[in-house]
Amino acid sequence: MSASTLFPEPATPSTGLLANLESHVVWLQRSTQPQAMAVRSRVNAWYQEFPDSDGQLAAKLTSTNNEVYYGAWDELYVYHALRQVEPHIRYEEGGQGPDCRVYRDGRQILAVEVLSLFLRPEWARQARRHHELTDRLNKMFRPQGYFLHVEVLVQDQRRNVPLKAVTEAAGTFLGDLPEPQVATAAYEGGQALPWHEFERNGIYVRFEALPMRPNAASLTDPDARIVGTGPAIGGVVDSHERLKERLNGKRKKPYILDPSVPYVLAVGNHDPFCNDLQLLIAMYGRDWEALIDAREPLWQDELKFRGFFGIGKGETPYHTRFSAVAVINGSVLFHDTAIEWLVFDNPHGRVPLPGGLLPTTHRFQALDGPGWGWRPARSLP
Repeated sequence: MSASTLFPEPATPSTGLLANLESHVVWLQRSTQPQAMAVRSRVNAWYQEFPDSDGQLAAKLTSTNNEVYYGAWDELYVYHALRQVEPHIRYEEGGQGPDCRVYRDGRQILAVEVLSLFLRPEWARQARRHHELTDRLNKMFRPQGYFLHVEVLVQDQRRNVPLKAVTEAAGTFLGDLPEPQVATAAYEGGQALPWHEFERNGIYVRFEALPMRPNAASLTDPDARIVGTGPAIGGVVDSHERLKERLNGKRKKPYILDPSVPYVLAVGNHDPFCNDLQLLIAMYGRDWEALIDAREPLWQDELKFRGFFGIGKGETPYHTRFSAVAVINGSVLFHDTAIEWLVFDNPHGRVPLPGGLLPTTHRFQALDGPGWGWRPARSLP
Protein backbone atom coordinates (compact mmCIF):
# COMPACT_ATOMS: atom_id res chain seq x y z
CA MET A 1 0.00 0.00 0.00
CA SER A 2 1.12 3.61 -0.60
CA ALA A 3 2.45 5.42 2.44
CA SER A 4 2.68 9.10 1.47
CA THR A 5 -0.02 11.79 1.40
CA LEU A 6 -0.42 12.60 -2.26
CA PHE A 7 -2.13 15.98 -1.86
CA PRO A 8 -1.28 17.78 1.41
CA GLU A 9 -3.43 20.70 2.50
CA PRO A 10 -2.18 24.00 1.00
CA ALA A 11 -0.51 26.44 3.41
CA THR A 12 -1.82 29.53 1.58
CA PRO A 13 -5.58 30.17 1.29
CA SER A 14 -6.84 30.09 -2.30
CA THR A 15 -10.50 30.14 -3.27
CA GLY A 16 -10.30 31.47 -6.83
CA LEU A 17 -11.23 29.58 -9.97
CA LEU A 18 -8.73 27.99 -12.32
CA ALA A 19 -7.92 29.74 -15.55
CA ASN A 20 -9.24 27.73 -18.48
CA LEU A 21 -5.77 26.68 -19.62
CA GLU A 22 -4.40 25.83 -16.19
CA SER A 23 -3.81 22.14 -15.61
CA HIS A 24 -6.70 20.69 -13.64
CA VAL A 25 -4.41 19.19 -11.00
CA VAL A 26 -3.59 22.74 -9.87
CA TRP A 27 -7.04 23.03 -8.31
CA LEU A 28 -6.34 20.04 -6.06
CA GLN A 29 -2.88 21.31 -5.18
CA ARG A 30 -3.84 24.92 -4.37
CA SER A 31 -7.53 25.38 -3.68
CA THR A 32 -8.74 25.67 -0.10
CA GLN A 33 -12.41 25.56 -1.06
CA PRO A 34 -14.39 23.00 1.01
CA GLN A 35 -15.04 20.94 -2.13
CA ALA A 36 -11.32 20.75 -2.90
CA MET A 37 -10.61 19.70 0.69
CA ALA A 38 -13.18 16.91 0.40
CA VAL A 39 -11.71 15.65 -2.88
CA ARG A 40 -8.16 15.73 -1.45
CA SER A 41 -9.29 13.72 1.55
CA ARG A 42 -10.95 11.17 -0.72
CA VAL A 43 -8.11 10.76 -3.19
CA ASN A 44 -5.52 10.55 -0.40
CA ALA A 45 -7.53 7.76 1.25
CA TRP A 46 -7.92 5.92 -2.05
CA TYR A 47 -4.24 6.31 -2.84
CA GLN A 48 -3.30 4.88 0.58
CA GLU A 49 -5.01 1.63 -0.56
CA PHE A 50 -3.18 1.52 -3.87
CA PRO A 51 0.06 -0.46 -4.40
CA ASP A 52 2.34 2.20 -5.90
CA SER A 53 5.81 1.39 -4.59
CA ASP A 54 7.55 2.94 -7.61
CA GLY A 55 5.38 6.08 -7.59
CA GLN A 56 4.20 5.70 -11.18
CA LEU A 57 0.55 6.36 -10.41
CA ALA A 58 1.47 9.27 -8.12
CA ALA A 59 3.36 10.88 -11.00
CA LYS A 60 0.29 10.53 -13.24
CA LEU A 61 -2.11 11.82 -10.58
CA THR A 62 0.01 14.97 -10.24
CA SER A 63 0.63 15.37 -13.98
CA THR A 64 -0.01 18.73 -15.64
CA ASN A 65 -1.25 16.85 -18.72
CA ASN A 66 -5.01 16.66 -18.20
CA GLU A 67 -5.45 13.41 -20.15
CA VAL A 68 -2.71 11.70 -18.14
CA TYR A 69 -4.23 13.11 -14.94
CA TYR A 70 -7.77 11.91 -15.65
CA GLY A 71 -6.54 8.57 -16.97
CA ALA A 72 -4.81 8.03 -13.62
CA TRP A 73 -8.01 8.98 -11.81
CA ASP A 74 -9.80 6.29 -13.79
CA GLU A 75 -7.24 3.67 -12.72
CA LEU A 76 -7.41 4.69 -9.08
CA TYR A 77 -11.21 4.87 -9.04
CA VAL A 78 -11.70 1.46 -10.69
CA TYR A 79 -9.25 -0.11 -8.24
CA HIS A 80 -11.13 1.50 -5.33
CA ALA A 81 -14.58 0.56 -6.70
CA LEU A 82 -13.55 -3.08 -7.22
CA ARG A 83 -12.26 -3.24 -3.64
CA GLN A 84 -15.70 -2.23 -2.41
CA VAL A 85 -17.09 -5.37 -4.09
CA GLU A 86 -14.22 -7.75 -3.36
CA PRO A 87 -11.25 -6.50 -1.25
CA HIS A 88 -8.53 -8.78 -2.63
CA ILE A 89 -7.23 -6.96 -5.72
CA ARG A 90 -3.79 -7.43 -7.27
CA TYR A 91 -2.60 -4.56 -9.44
CA GLU A 92 -0.53 -5.52 -12.50
CA GLU A 93 0.28 -8.86 -10.95
CA GLY A 94 3.76 -10.05 -11.83
CA GLY A 95 4.61 -6.65 -13.29
CA GLN A 96 2.25 -7.02 -16.25
CA GLY A 97 -1.32 -6.27 -17.16
CA PRO A 98 -4.20 -6.34 -17.01
CA ASP A 99 -4.51 -3.61 -14.41
CA CYS A 100 -6.58 -5.47 -11.84
CA ARG A 101 -7.00 -9.13 -10.99
CA VAL A 102 -9.72 -9.83 -8.44
CA TYR A 103 -9.38 -12.78 -6.05
CA ARG A 104 -11.80 -14.52 -3.72
CA ASP A 105 -10.60 -17.21 -1.30
CA GLY A 106 -7.28 -17.35 -3.15
CA ARG A 107 -8.91 -17.95 -6.54
CA GLN A 108 -8.96 -15.41 -9.35
CA ILE A 109 -12.54 -14.49 -10.31
CA LEU A 110 -12.13 -11.43 -12.56
CA ALA A 111 -9.59 -9.51 -14.66
CA VAL A 112 -10.09 -5.82 -15.49
CA GLU A 113 -8.15 -3.52 -17.82
CA VAL A 114 -8.76 0.25 -17.57
CA LEU A 115 -8.76 2.78 -20.41
CA SER A 116 -10.02 6.33 -20.95
CA LEU A 117 -11.91 8.08 -23.74
CA PHE A 118 -11.47 11.82 -24.25
CA LEU A 119 -12.94 14.51 -26.45
CA ARG A 120 -12.28 14.37 -30.17
CA PRO A 121 -8.78 15.93 -30.64
CA GLU A 122 -9.77 18.65 -33.12
CA TRP A 123 -12.63 19.71 -30.86
CA ALA A 124 -10.22 19.84 -27.94
CA ARG A 125 -8.02 22.13 -30.05
CA GLN A 126 -11.04 24.36 -30.75
CA ALA A 127 -11.72 24.57 -27.04
CA ARG A 128 -8.08 25.39 -26.33
CA ARG A 129 -8.10 28.30 -28.81
CA HIS A 130 -11.21 29.66 -27.12
CA HIS A 131 -9.67 29.23 -23.67
CA GLU A 132 -6.53 31.13 -24.66
CA LEU A 133 -8.70 34.10 -25.54
CA THR A 134 -11.07 33.89 -22.56
CA ASP A 135 -8.20 33.53 -20.09
CA ARG A 136 -6.70 36.75 -21.44
CA LEU A 137 -10.02 38.60 -21.32
CA ASN A 138 -10.73 37.42 -17.78
CA LYS A 139 -7.29 38.62 -16.74
CA MET A 140 -7.73 42.05 -18.32
CA PHE A 141 -11.37 42.86 -17.47
CA ARG A 142 -13.73 42.47 -14.53
CA PRO A 143 -17.52 42.24 -14.88
CA GLN A 144 -18.83 45.78 -14.30
CA GLY A 145 -22.46 45.59 -15.26
CA TYR A 146 -22.01 43.09 -18.11
CA PHE A 147 -20.82 39.58 -18.79
CA LEU A 148 -19.19 38.98 -22.14
CA HIS A 149 -20.02 36.09 -24.46
CA VAL A 150 -17.17 35.44 -26.88
CA GLU A 151 -17.10 33.07 -29.83
CA VAL A 152 -14.44 32.47 -32.46
CA LEU A 153 -16.76 32.07 -35.45
CA VAL A 154 -14.19 31.52 -38.18
CA GLN A 155 -10.46 30.93 -37.94
CA ASP A 156 -7.87 30.17 -40.59
CA GLN A 157 -6.10 27.11 -39.14
CA ARG A 158 -2.77 28.51 -40.33
CA ARG A 159 -3.11 31.60 -38.14
CA ASN A 160 -3.37 32.18 -34.41
CA VAL A 161 -6.02 34.44 -32.92
CA PRO A 162 -4.36 37.89 -32.51
CA LEU A 163 -4.94 38.01 -28.75
CA LYS A 164 -3.68 41.56 -28.22
CA ALA A 165 -5.81 43.03 -31.01
CA VAL A 166 -8.92 41.09 -29.97
CA THR A 167 -8.43 42.17 -26.34
CA GLU A 168 -8.17 45.81 -27.42
CA ALA A 169 -11.34 45.43 -29.50
CA ALA A 170 -13.14 43.89 -26.51
CA GLY A 171 -12.02 46.78 -24.30
CA THR A 172 -13.34 49.35 -26.78
CA PHE A 173 -16.64 47.44 -27.09
CA LEU A 174 -17.09 47.27 -23.31
CA GLY A 175 -16.18 50.93 -22.90
CA ASP A 176 -18.87 52.02 -25.37
CA LEU A 177 -21.71 50.05 -23.78
CA PRO A 178 -24.71 51.89 -22.27
CA GLU A 179 -25.78 51.38 -18.69
CA PRO A 180 -26.91 47.77 -18.21
CA GLN A 181 -30.52 48.72 -17.46
CA VAL A 182 -30.70 50.51 -20.81
CA ALA A 183 -29.60 47.38 -22.70
CA THR A 184 -32.00 45.26 -20.63
CA ALA A 185 -34.94 47.53 -21.42
CA ALA A 186 -34.07 47.50 -25.13
CA TYR A 187 -33.83 43.70 -25.12
CA GLU A 188 -37.21 43.39 -23.40
CA GLY A 189 -38.56 45.67 -26.12
CA GLY A 190 -37.46 43.26 -28.82
CA GLN A 191 -34.01 44.61 -29.72
CA ALA A 192 -30.85 42.52 -29.86
CA LEU A 193 -28.29 42.60 -27.07
CA PRO A 194 -25.21 44.74 -27.81
CA TRP A 195 -22.72 42.90 -30.02
CA HIS A 196 -19.60 43.47 -32.08
CA GLU A 197 -17.60 41.40 -34.57
CA PHE A 198 -13.83 41.54 -34.88
CA GLU A 199 -12.37 40.53 -38.25
CA ARG A 200 -8.75 40.25 -39.34
CA ASN A 201 -7.00 38.00 -41.87
CA GLY A 202 -9.82 35.47 -42.08
CA ILE A 203 -10.47 35.38 -38.31
CA TYR A 204 -13.91 36.38 -37.07
CA VAL A 205 -14.62 36.81 -33.35
CA ARG A 206 -18.03 37.83 -32.07
CA PHE A 207 -18.64 39.62 -28.75
CA GLU A 208 -22.06 39.83 -27.13
CA ALA A 209 -22.71 41.81 -23.93
CA LEU A 210 -25.04 40.21 -21.38
CA PRO A 211 -26.42 42.73 -18.83
CA MET A 212 -26.10 41.75 -15.17
CA ARG A 213 -28.80 42.17 -12.55
CA PRO A 214 -28.29 45.30 -10.41
CA ASN A 215 -27.63 43.14 -7.31
CA ALA A 216 -25.55 40.44 -9.04
CA ALA A 217 -23.00 38.80 -6.72
CA SER A 218 -20.34 39.09 -9.43
CA LEU A 219 -20.26 42.87 -8.95
CA THR A 220 -18.55 42.43 -5.59
CA ASP A 221 -16.84 39.06 -6.12
CA PRO A 222 -13.10 39.63 -6.71
CA ASP A 223 -12.83 36.23 -8.42
CA ALA A 224 -15.77 36.77 -10.80
CA ARG A 225 -15.05 36.27 -14.48
CA ILE A 226 -16.39 38.44 -17.25
CA VAL A 227 -16.33 35.48 -19.69
CA GLY A 228 -17.75 32.34 -18.20
CA THR A 229 -19.36 30.24 -20.92
CA GLY A 230 -17.51 27.65 -22.97
CA PRO A 231 -16.97 27.60 -26.71
CA ALA A 232 -19.39 26.31 -29.30
CA ILE A 233 -17.68 23.23 -30.74
CA GLY A 234 -18.94 20.46 -32.92
CA GLY A 235 -19.13 18.61 -36.19
CA VAL A 236 -19.76 14.98 -37.06
CA VAL A 237 -19.83 12.93 -33.85
CA ASP A 238 -17.49 9.95 -34.14
CA SER A 239 -17.24 8.88 -30.51
CA HIS A 240 -18.21 5.30 -31.37
CA GLU A 241 -15.33 5.00 -33.85
CA ARG A 242 -12.77 6.39 -31.42
CA LEU A 243 -14.03 4.20 -28.60
CA LYS A 244 -13.83 1.13 -30.84
CA GLU A 245 -10.24 2.08 -31.72
CA ARG A 246 -9.36 2.40 -28.02
CA LEU A 247 -10.92 -0.99 -27.28
CA ASN A 248 -9.08 -2.57 -30.20
CA GLY A 249 -5.84 -1.13 -28.85
CA LYS A 250 -6.38 -3.12 -25.65
CA ARG A 251 -7.23 -6.23 -27.66
CA LYS A 252 -3.67 -6.24 -28.99
CA LYS A 253 -2.10 -6.35 -25.51
CA PRO A 254 -0.37 -9.76 -25.09
CA TYR A 255 -1.54 -10.37 -21.53
CA ILE A 256 -1.39 -13.90 -20.18
CA LEU A 257 -4.84 -14.62 -18.78
CA ASP A 258 -6.57 -17.62 -17.24
CA PRO A 259 -9.06 -18.56 -20.02
CA SER A 260 -11.66 -19.54 -17.41
CA VAL A 261 -11.74 -16.07 -15.78
CA PRO A 262 -14.07 -13.32 -17.06
CA TYR A 263 -12.15 -10.39 -18.56
CA VAL A 264 -13.64 -6.86 -18.64
CA LEU A 265 -12.48 -3.60 -20.20
CA ALA A 266 -13.44 -0.61 -17.99
CA VAL A 267 -13.70 2.74 -19.80
CA GLY A 268 -13.59 6.13 -18.09
CA ASN A 269 -15.79 8.21 -20.38
CA HIS A 270 -14.59 11.83 -20.60
CA ASP A 271 -16.21 12.53 -23.97
CA PRO A 272 -19.46 14.47 -23.42
CA PHE A 273 -20.66 13.45 -26.89
CA CYS A 274 -20.31 9.71 -26.22
CA ASN A 275 -23.90 8.97 -25.26
CA ASP A 276 -25.84 5.69 -25.09
CA LEU A 277 -26.29 5.51 -28.88
CA GLN A 278 -22.58 6.00 -29.50
CA LEU A 279 -21.81 3.32 -26.91
CA LEU A 280 -24.22 0.80 -28.44
CA ILE A 281 -22.80 1.36 -31.93
CA ALA A 282 -19.23 1.04 -30.60
CA MET A 283 -20.03 -2.30 -28.95
CA TYR A 284 -22.41 -3.91 -31.43
CA GLY A 285 -22.10 -1.90 -34.65
CA ARG A 286 -24.86 -0.54 -36.84
CA ASP A 287 -26.85 -3.70 -36.25
CA TRP A 288 -27.25 -3.11 -32.51
CA GLU A 289 -31.01 -2.78 -33.11
CA ALA A 290 -31.08 -6.40 -34.29
CA LEU A 291 -30.10 -7.38 -30.74
CA ILE A 292 -33.32 -5.88 -29.37
CA ASP A 293 -35.30 -7.57 -32.18
CA ALA A 294 -36.24 -4.20 -33.67
CA ARG A 295 -35.25 -5.40 -37.17
CA GLU A 296 -33.22 -7.99 -39.03
CA PRO A 297 -29.42 -7.45 -39.24
CA LEU A 298 -28.33 -5.53 -42.32
CA TRP A 299 -24.65 -4.79 -41.88
CA GLN A 300 -22.97 -7.76 -40.19
CA ASP A 301 -21.16 -8.81 -43.38
CA GLU A 302 -19.36 -5.44 -43.66
CA LEU A 303 -16.45 -5.29 -41.24
CA LYS A 304 -16.35 -1.50 -41.03
CA PHE A 305 -19.91 -1.42 -39.72
CA ARG A 306 -19.38 -4.05 -37.04
CA GLY A 307 -18.94 -3.19 -33.41
CA PHE A 308 -16.18 -4.30 -31.08
CA PHE A 309 -18.30 -7.31 -30.08
CA GLY A 310 -20.70 -8.00 -32.92
CA ILE A 311 -24.24 -9.23 -32.39
CA GLY A 312 -23.99 -13.04 -32.33
CA LYS A 313 -26.39 -13.54 -35.22
CA GLY A 314 -24.51 -15.68 -37.68
CA GLU A 315 -21.22 -13.82 -37.95
CA THR A 316 -17.97 -15.62 -37.11
CA PRO A 317 -17.27 -15.09 -33.37
CA TYR A 318 -14.45 -12.69 -32.56
CA HIS A 319 -12.94 -10.99 -29.50
CA THR A 320 -14.20 -13.93 -27.50
CA ARG A 321 -11.82 -13.49 -24.56
CA PHE A 322 -13.66 -10.32 -23.47
CA SER A 323 -16.71 -10.93 -21.31
CA ALA A 324 -17.95 -7.34 -21.27
CA VAL A 325 -17.10 -3.65 -21.46
CA ALA A 326 -17.99 -1.41 -18.52
CA VAL A 327 -18.34 2.32 -19.29
CA ILE A 328 -18.09 4.71 -16.35
CA ASN A 329 -20.03 7.95 -16.79
CA GLY A 330 -19.99 10.87 -14.36
CA SER A 331 -17.45 12.79 -12.33
CA VAL A 332 -15.08 10.32 -10.73
CA LEU A 333 -13.17 13.30 -9.32
CA PHE A 334 -16.12 14.44 -7.22
CA HIS A 335 -17.49 10.92 -6.72
CA ASP A 336 -21.01 12.26 -7.07
CA THR A 337 -24.20 10.22 -7.06
CA ALA A 338 -24.47 10.62 -10.85
CA ILE A 339 -21.64 8.14 -11.48
CA GLU A 340 -23.01 5.19 -13.42
CA TRP A 341 -21.50 1.92 -14.58
CA LEU A 342 -23.00 0.80 -17.89
CA VAL A 343 -22.01 -2.81 -18.59
CA PHE A 344 -22.26 -4.20 -22.12
CA ASP A 345 -22.15 -7.99 -22.44
CA ASN A 346 -20.30 -9.68 -25.30
CA PRO A 347 -22.56 -12.02 -27.34
CA HIS A 348 -19.42 -13.95 -28.34
CA GLY A 349 -17.82 -13.93 -24.89
CA ARG A 350 -16.08 -17.19 -24.02
CA VAL A 351 -16.70 -16.67 -20.30
CA PRO A 352 -19.88 -14.88 -19.15
CA LEU A 353 -19.55 -12.13 -16.55
CA PRO A 354 -21.24 -13.27 -13.32
CA GLY A 355 -23.49 -10.77 -11.60
CA GLY A 356 -22.23 -8.88 -8.56
CA LEU A 357 -18.57 -8.49 -9.55
CA LEU A 358 -18.92 -4.87 -10.75
CA PRO A 359 -20.82 -1.93 -9.19
CA THR A 360 -23.24 -2.06 -12.10
CA THR A 361 -25.92 0.60 -12.63
CA HIS A 362 -27.39 -0.82 -15.86
CA ARG A 363 -26.40 -3.86 -17.88
CA PHE A 364 -27.11 -4.47 -21.57
CA GLN A 365 -27.53 -8.22 -21.86
CA ALA A 366 -29.63 -11.11 -23.18
CA LEU A 367 -33.09 -11.03 -21.59
CA ASP A 368 -35.14 -14.01 -20.45
CA GLY A 369 -37.20 -13.92 -23.63
CA PRO A 370 -35.95 -13.16 -27.15
CA GLY A 371 -33.69 -10.20 -27.65
CA TRP A 372 -31.43 -8.03 -25.54
CA GLY A 373 -32.05 -4.99 -23.38
CA TRP A 374 -31.14 -3.09 -20.24
CA ARG A 375 -31.40 -4.45 -16.71
CA PRO A 376 -32.65 -2.61 -14.79
CA ALA A 377 -34.76 -0.91 -17.47
CA ARG A 378 -33.27 2.12 -19.21
CA SER A 379 -34.52 4.06 -22.24
CA LEU A 380 -33.09 3.00 -25.58
CA PRO A 381 -31.98 5.60 -28.16
